[in-house]
Amino acid sequence: MKVGYSIFATLLILLLTFAGAGATLEETCNQVTSPSSATNLTYDFCLTSLQPISGSREVDVKGLAGITINLSIYNFTYTRNKLGDLKSKETKQPAIDALQKCLDKFNEGDAYLKMAQTSLRTLRYQDAFSSITSAAGSSVVCDNAFYERGIQSPVSLDTQNGYLLCTLAAYLIQYVA
Repeated sequence: MKVGYSIFATLLILLLTFAGAGATLEETCNQVTSPSSATNLTYDFCLTSLQPISGSREVDVKGLAGITINLSIYNFTYTRNKLGDLKSKETKQPAIDALQKCLDKFNEGDAYLKMAQTSLRTLRYQDAFSSITSAAGSSVVCDNAFYERGIQSPVSLDTQNGYLLCTLAAYLIQYVA
């Protein structure tokens, strides 16, 4: 999955058109996934990711960004553990190399997510945005590590979800900035 930086430019445009500081969860997800948003997020992904989280209906957009960063951390931790398990069972060197690349990138991504969490909490929105977009790149690099070796990624759904969660968090951070 090769992704350009256009999605992040789109987020800035969306920031300028997003209305309603007191928007409901459904309204927020609808705005994120509107046809004019040009993101690859879906309404169902947004809603099903955030709706089950206790308090997600009571928090503002900054709170939703924090929740989404936490979900991203959980995703990255799960994916990193899965990668480690897969690597311990793999015998083919190209797959081992791809799995190691992914482990390295998800370790970096996890550190970026924790920086984003701290930056959001201390109202350093640009730092939070930069950190979350760097974390999103970890998913892309991981998928590319398999693609470049002609291997089907065993974690493609996990990396896609991680990327989408980071993208959602980046959008929400841009809105509150």
